[in-house]
Amino acid sequence: MRPRLAYSRPVSRVRWRSFVTRGRDILLWPPGAGRDPGWQALPFLTSDTSQVIGLVNLSLAVSLAVNVVYLFYDPPWLKSLGDLVTSGIGLAVAIRIWQVFPFAFHGSSAWWSTAARVLLILVIVGSAMSIVVQAVSLARRAIHPHPHGGRLSTRT
Repeated sequence: MRPRLAYSRPVSRVRWRSFVTRGRDILLWPPGAGRDPGWQALPFLTSDTSQVIGLVNLSLAVSLAVNVVYLFYDPPWLKSLGDLVTSGIGLAVAIRIWQVFPFAFHGSSAWWSTAARVLLILVIVGSAMSIVVQAVSLARRAIHPHPHGGRLSTRT
C-alpha cells in the first residue's frame, strides 16, 4: 500500500518546483546573483561587468522559461516566436557587451581581447540573421498556417 503524504500538493509539482528552483540557482548564480564568489572571482572581468550582468541574467531567465514552455507545448509558430524573442535578447546582450567590453586581458593573454571581439561580432551577426529568419518564419506561419495540407513537404 502506498504511504499517504502529509501535504496536499502532488509530488510531481513539488519535484518540478524543486527542479526549477535548483536550475534557476545554477544558471543565475555564477554570473551575478550577489553571492560570493560571483563574477568578481574571475580575473579577466572588470568592474564594468556590473553594467551587463542584468541583461545576461535576463537572457538566461528568458531562455530557461522559453525552453520550459517548449517541453509542454511547441507548435511551429510558438517555436518561431520563442526563438525570435531569445535571439532579440541575445542580440541586445551581445551589443551591450560590445559597448562596455568588461574584459581585461593582459600580458601573454592580450590576444584574447581580439578573439573576444571577433566572437562578439559573430554572435551579433548570427543573432541578427536568426531574428530575420524567425520573423520570416513567423510571418509565413501567420499567412499560411497549414502549408501542403498539414504535411511538412509536397512529397508523398
